[in-house]
Amino acid sequence: MNRHKTIDWAKVQAKLEANPKKMWSLSEMEITGGEPYVVGYDAATDTQCKA
Repeated sequence: MNRHKTIDWAKVQAKLEANPKKMWSLSEMEITGGEPYVVGYDAATDTQCKA
């Protein structure tokens, strides 16, 4: 969270919790020790994008 100070993390959490498939993927990353990373953000569509 400290790495991306301009991101509204409460909004990210709400979007993730609304999508069970994404929550499952994050859970699997936790189990295996993987770490998700924000690579880009498109403000126009309010979605992650490739940087």
